[in-house]
Amino acid sequence: MNNYDNQYSLKEVLQQLVDKYKLRSKMQSEALVASWPEIAGKLVAKHTKSVRLDGPVLYIEVSEPALRNELVYMQSVIIKAVNDYLKDNVVDRLVIK
Repeated sequence: MNNYDNQYSLKEVLQQLVDKYKLRSKMQSEALVASWPEIAGKLVAKHTKSVRLDGPVLYIEVSEPALRNELVYMQSVIIKAVNDYLKDNVVDRLVIK
């Protein structure tokens, strides 16, 4: 028997740990919040009060009513940008407050 039969790559081990402890959604949420200025752009990020991912729903709170209206029309673009950035279909719906 080869000594290498039971070995896994570090990537595989980390993925198993993330899945076992159900950390994937928390990690994606943290990555989204940290990268919001890069995803949404500096202007939108400047006027964003909070960004929160709760399951497949992304909640965004903005400080300007005009920006809120603009973002409502751009929902599909925002969802696609977030999913592309996270390289996964994480967000299905967007709620803008």
